[in-house]
Amino acid sequence: LQAGTLALVLLAALATGATRVAARLLTGPALRDGALSSLHRPAPPAGRLLPLVYGALLVAVVMVGLVRDPLALDTGQRLRAPSLEHPFGTDALGRDLLARVGHGALDTLLLAAAISAAALLVGVLLGLVPR
Repeated sequence: LQAGTLALVLLAALATGATRVAARLLTGPALRDGALSSLHRPAPPAGRLLPLVYGALLVAVVMVGLVRDPLALDTGQRLRAPSLEHPFGTDALGRDLLARVGHGALDTLLLAAAISAAALLVGVLLGLVPR
């Protein structure tokens, strides 16, 4: 399995390199003369809205998980598939995975905010030190 994965990665790298060489050979004179226009178009407004929609969906999923108990054991519900009662299913001890994801995401965000605040404080204090 690992050898097959490595072979696919190497094949992709070779294909990418060959494509870039072919593109350079085909557009070489135009690139040198500046005759090609930019290939980057402005992003459409819908493209700017999509990350916000996905972010709101992620926040909603985390919020739904926060109202559930991540440590409640229900051995009768062990390893259940996703359902209306447990949207992400349950683990080997019957704990709700959505609750565990929600609480884990909250812990991660709080830790990231605390580390960012500490880094900001250290940066400001070091910036105030005279040379």
